[in-house]
Amino acid sequence: MRVLPPAEYDIHLTIDQREYYGVVEQEAIPTGSSSEAGAGAHLRWGLATDQGKQRDHNEDYLEGWICSRGNRPLLALFIVADGLGGQDSGEIASRMTVDIVWQQVKTALWDRIIADDIPEQTQFPAALRAAVTAANTEVHRARLERSSQMSSTVTTALVYGGSAYIANVGDSRTYIFGQHGLQRITKDHSLVQRLVDTGQIKPEDVYSHPRRNLIYQSIGDRQDVVVDLYTYEFKPDERLILCSDGLWEMVHDDGLEEVLLAEADPQQACDRLVKNANMAGGEDNISVIVALV
Repeated sequence: MRVLPPAEYDIHLTIDQREYYGVVEQEAIPTGSSSEAGAGAHLRWGLATDQGKQRDHNEDYLEGWICSRGNRPLLALFIVADGLGGQDSGEIASRMTVDIVWQQVKTALWDRIIADDIPEQTQFPAALRAAVTAANTEVHRARLERSSQMSSTVTTALVYGGSAYIANVGDSRTYIFGQHGLQRITKDHSLVQRLVDTGQIKPEDVYSHPRRNLIYQSIGDRQDVVVDLYTYEFKPDERLILCSDGLWEMVHDDGLEEVLLAEADPQQACDRLVKNANMAGGEDNISVIVALV
């Protein structure tokens, strides 16, 4: 007998073919105190990944962590990594990237926040940069040891209180969706993005350009990496979306907006986005995280 999920849930895990659903609850506190900014935030989120219709295995890897304690500011970390290299260990590169970024952030920020040793705001982006750089170093070392071509993109968002600190390498993306529609936060490290920036092609041409999959930066490709950093201050009921190119290339911005408008529940939005990407051709692995703040 199939057990139906609850009407609302924040976390969905599948372990040994068993389904687990969890709800994160947090006390609301009076607003207006700058020292408690973001402490009344509530977060619901979901994630989904699929190998797509035209790939024989999934090289994407994604993960999310949340800490919500009474009236303390919300703390969460989300990561999407898209492994590159085909049969050449791309899935190892993406898994390594996620694991190393998490461990680095956990040591530099997460454990300190749990212990009420709150870092200065300037330390958040610096720690993210260091975490992604560490992942690049380790994946590059493994690449050389294996004599492979493996590498990975990464887009990651650390949420603390009412702020999101975002780091990006490659062409996986982070978006914000709110009352003004869909806003892309990150910029792709790709040839077609450069062509758009220099006015040689139109933004809509990136979906059909013959060299749209050519990126000039990824985790592990070279010894050094340049990490793009962004900071975003949330407005009420905005959604944070992280995804691999297997989603945004198949489900364009208007398709993303359509699903996010129709599906209030983050997990249902993720499931529907993956389904729509496969219906559009599923040319690549598909991964997405949606978090409602």
